[in-house]
Amino acid sequence: MFSLSHRRVLFRQPLLSFALLASFGSCASLLQASVDAVVGVPTPVLTGGRSATLPVGQPVSVISSANGLAAVRVRLSDGRMVVAMVPVANLKRNTPPPVISQAAQQQSVESSAASASASPTTAPASADWLLKPGWNTVQLEALPEPPRKPSWFPYGFDPKAEKFTIYVPYSRAPNKACGVVGWTNPGDGAGIPKQFEPLFEEYRLIAVAAERCGNSQESARRAGLLVSAILEVSKKLPVSKDRIVLSGLSGGGRLSVLGVFCHPEIFSGSISWCGGHFYKDYPDSAHPNRVVYGFPTAEKIKDPSLPACVAEAKKKAKFVLLTGPNDFNLQNSHDIETVMNKEHFQVRLIEEPGLGHSVGSVDTMREALEFILGKPPAP
Repeated sequence: MFSLSHRRVLFRQPLLSFALLASFGSCASLLQASVDAVVGVPTPVLTGGRSATLPVGQPVSVISSANGLAAVRVRLSDGRMVVAMVPVANLKRNTPPPVISQAAQQQSVESSAASASASPTTAPASADWLLKPGWNTVQLEALPEPPRKPSWFPYGFDPKAEKFTIYVPYSRAPNKACGVVGWTNPGDGAGIPKQFEPLFEEYRLIAVAAERCGNSQESARRAGLLVSAILEVSKKLPVSKDRIVLSGLSGGGRLSVLGVFCHPEIFSGSISWCGGHFYKDYPDSAHPNRVVYGFPTAEKIKDPSLPACVAEAKKKAKFVLLTGPNDFNLQNSHDIETVMNKEHFQVRLIEEPGLGHSVGSVDTMREALEFILGKPPAP
């Protein structure tokens, strides 16, 4: 039996861990994003599960900061580019900030607001854009079909009509394969949670999400477009075929489970925030005389390959259901865990304290990744 239900999440804080990024958000920053700085005193950090010390004079790029701590990108002595946490007091600016008049500040704010409301710039399809670490909004050169596909998946997507958000980790190295997280949002924006960026670095994961793939879209499009994008990304960068997972929120969490059942040959598992699914109808514990529709009933499909896919998913895939006491899908998540356990799937349910119907903490996501992928890969 593979189930383990958690009523609490342990927040680990060895040295200056990636988990502290979870506290960033509306807090006022002491240093602004992308500010160049240098380390002023020797500073111990934890990166990818290993400790290191940043020497005096080490250049860093500040991502954000709050509560006296800064998230920085830094290249270590072994050549790895990583995200680390350092005390703001240990950093020095390379150059003093320029003096800006109040009028100029107001003009800058208005300009930033106008830019934020505009559509993001899309990089042209090319072979080298994926070599650039960080966040990319792109169109891909091709959207290939997998060798094996469900009968009800259309595929044949037009690459010129689709846009993707793709995060390439700074921890990537030419001789090190990356894993992939395919993300599905309940809305039509890509919506990859940026608070998970430190985990993408720690686990060396490429994150991929498609636009126009929200709950209003057909499930076959939502799952199929991610499959095609991941196959194309795998042509550009070395990818570990046994480290590809699906994740998403709410309807995106349901879609993640569906994707694994339909393509167990591609995905190692799913991480479903506040929403799950199953390959057949199952009992509704809140209404004893009713059932919850599994995706064949919900999608009105009969796929002759489904039994073989289910057997393969049972053998190799792992499913994580993430929920909390204030999530209206809490009971449904427990129902899915129950039926998965009954049929001997590898499943874990994690309840995060206080969580509503939303994406939760970095530590909860790390626990889910560790269940499916194991410990972070060696640098």
